[in-house]
Amino acid sequence: MSAIIGFALLSLIGAWWGPPATLAADTSTAPVTGSPQSIKVELLRIDGEFYIVKDETGKERRLHVGGDTEVYGQIKPGDLIEVWVQPDGHVKTIMIVKSAPAAN
Repeated sequence: MSAIIGFALLSLIGAWWGPPATLAADTSTAPVTGSPQSIKVELLRIDGEFYIVKDETGKERRLHVGGDTEVYGQIKPGDLIEVWVQPDGHVKTIMIVKSAPAAN
């Protein structure tokens, strides 16, 4: 009996201590219901459907950009962009905040 209580307690602590919902991978096919989070990042490079960006703390992130992503402007590496990221990591909207300097 005490083993069952111990297991239940560990399960409860694990569920409480787990990763935040915004960082957890979404493996379901259900539609995303949370509000997108807005962040400003520098675009380092584009790798297929993924944008590799650097956030304000210097951490590199990989963001998914698909056919349903709203893109305002011609985004290029070096641009400071604002992205609205859904809880599952998919970018809903991208907008240029400051364009990268033109190459000579």
